[in-house]
Amino acid sequence: MTDLARPETWTERYRLVTDPSTQKSLGSKGIIIALISIVGVGIGVALIALGRPILGWIVVALGVIGALVWSLIALNSKAAAKMTGDDLIEIVVADEGLLVQGGLPVLWSEVARINYLWSAAPSFTGGLAGVAANAAGKAMDSAGVDRSKKSVTISLKDYDAVKARATTKARKMVLYGPMLGDPATVMVGLMGRSDAEMQQLLQLLHAAGAQHGFALTRDS
Repeated sequence: MTDLARPETWTERYRLVTDPSTQKSLGSKGIIIALISIVGVGIGVALIALGRPILGWIVVALGVIGALVWSLIALNSKAAAKMTGDDLIEIVVADEGLLVQGGLPVLWSEVARINYLWSAAPSFTGGLAGVAANAAGKAMDSAGVDRSKKSVTISLKDYDAVKARATTKARKMVLYGPMLGDPATVMVGLMGRSDAEMQQLLQLLHAAGAQHGFALTRDS
């Protein structure tokens, strides 16, 4: 019988865990680039004042977008860098089920279906805003920031059972109750994971679905 009180005894097949040192480095990089972006806003304003409004507004737009995006990245990364232990878990696939953030266990028998999202980095059109957004995106790519969308959504058969195990803040953050007829879900963010890591994870989830009777579906 599966021991929910001791998931460390489960037979693990794959593990994805956040690296605090990587997040700390990204947070520091984000602060520096956000400050540089703010300086860029000032340069753009100066260009406008000097009679070069088109170039000036492009520089201002790039600076504002860069400052906002990199400030958000820095805040999220600094918070992730402070996590420890089971809170660092993104997803663990085991013979018995799944472990997600905080070490929250979900048995295969509690899974109704799994949806995953894996999309390319966005590109934008539409004048100055599009040019600025694409330029900011390229800067993020150059800095090694993953702009693609990668996530897994686990729909639950037994929300109450899983909710009873959500005894910490980290566990509660990934659990969402049923709403407007939709089932309860567990959300797993996987931004920054490589294609190879995603492929291996999805292969294991597909095999588990075939064995335990739930569908693995890609969201558009």
